[in-house]
Amino acid sequence: MDHTVMALAEKPVDAQRIIDDLTSLCVCDRSDISLVARDDSQQGSGVLSEAARATGQLAAAAGAAAASTLGSMLGAGSRAMTRNVSGFGVLNAFGQLGGMLSRTALATAEDLGKAFKDLGVEGELAREHAEALRQGGILVVVHAKTGKMAECARRVMATHGTVPAQ
Repeated sequence: MDHTVMALAEKPVDAQRIIDDLTSLCVCDRSDISLVARDDSQQGSGVLSEAARATGQLAAAAGAAAASTLGSMLGAGSRAMTRNVSGFGVLNAFGQLGGMLSRTALATAEDLGKAFKDLGVEGELAREHAEALRQGGILVVVHAKTGKMAECARRVMATHGTVPAQ
């Protein structure tokens, strides 16, 4: 039985550390890890531009290049979705969640909250996650294949001081 573990990271470097620990300590496959973030690169100092710097890429990466850098945290084979969402901005999602969101109607920020509810996140928490993303947070989602992996993922996320998402 798969277990979904979610947390909000404040900075791209935090998300990268979580991914590194999930793969090394919890033995999670990168293909089981998803990221969702708002792209503020049009303002020059957004989450994805920071992700480019945090992962050792050229700081000049912006827009689609920055989105692909965030996606590279998960590997070249990760599924990606980029969509402009009214009242939210440009949303980028990578991994299994990116694939799921690409098949979801996302016209407004409220639709994003509904998509999180479809993942099993309760109503108020789903809205809070959507708002945290709008404010620049990065959602890290792990589909842990065992209860032991899920417990390890929770410990990793707590160790990095992320805000638990579930």
